[in-house]
Amino acid sequence: MTDYHQALPAPPPRKERKGWLFLLILIVVGGLGLAAFLGFFVFSIFGGEGSGVGLFGDRVAVV
Repeated sequence: MTDYHQALPAPPPRKERKGWLFLLILIVVGGLGLAAFLGFFVFSIFGGEGSGVGLFGDRVAVV
C-alpha cells in the first residue's frame, strides 16, 4: 500500500441547532405539571366536604 500525505478536507460547517423550541416545550409541560400537582395539593388540604369527586381519599373539584 502506498502512503498519501494529503491534507484532510475541511469538515462541513455546523448547523445551528434549534434547541430553544424543545426547551420551551419542556418548560411549558413542566409548568403545567407543576400547576396540576399544586392544584391537587391545595384541594386536598383545603377541600371541604362539599361537592366534588373523590380522588385518593379526598374530594377534588371538577372544573
